[in-house]
Amino acid sequence: FYPSRLAAGGASGVTLERVTAHALLLMHEHVVARGGEYAVVWVTNNLEPDELGWRWFVSTYRMVPHAYHKQMRSLAVVHPAVSTRLTLLALSYLLRASFWDKLVYADRVEFLDEVVESVAALDLPAGLLEYDRFLDREMAATTAQAEGHAGGFGLGAALGGGGGLGLGFGGGGGAMGGPGGDPLGIAHGARFEEWRAEERRKE
Repeated sequence: FYPSRLAAGGASGVTLERVTAHALLLMHEHVVARGGEYAVVWVTNNLEPDELGWRWFVSTYRMVPHAYHKQMRSLAVVHPAVSTRLTLLALSYLLRASFWDKLVYADRVEFLDEVVESVAALDLPAGLLEYDRFLDREMAATTAQAEGHAGGFGLGAALGGGGGLGLGFGGGGGAMGGPGGDPLGIAHGARFEEWRAEERRKE
């Protein structure tokens, strides 16, 4: 499920709130009745509008029974954007300290192996996997650029992460990757589209 793909304004009758309520209903027996653990995978790609904003988090956090807070094993955020990190930071006053122990930033899809038994079972879209490869290319370019500026001594930085099973949400925001930095993601999307077009010409 990717919130950014919902029809504008709930024109189809399917809204983010109704989908969230349906997901919680499906999980109720496992989480509340049996006290089972669960994990959440929040998929972002930094290119689409972020549908899971501050208001959604606050309303959902207050709506769900305590069991959902207690039994959540982890919240894995795939390709976390700057806006995503800021949203979670803004919620610090609301969240319990234990939440931060459960939060995992998965900067690459492969890091989800630390949380889910099978990443393939998540049925992630091909576009997301393409974006993952693009980020590897951006990181390699950034590292090479940094090494050049360091006069050959080598200077690089990589963001690590880990990453759930159960409820998957998609959205996006800005991005910081890429040569020169692009905190607002203005040029980031254009570089991705250029890279994807080039890769498809090679096929």
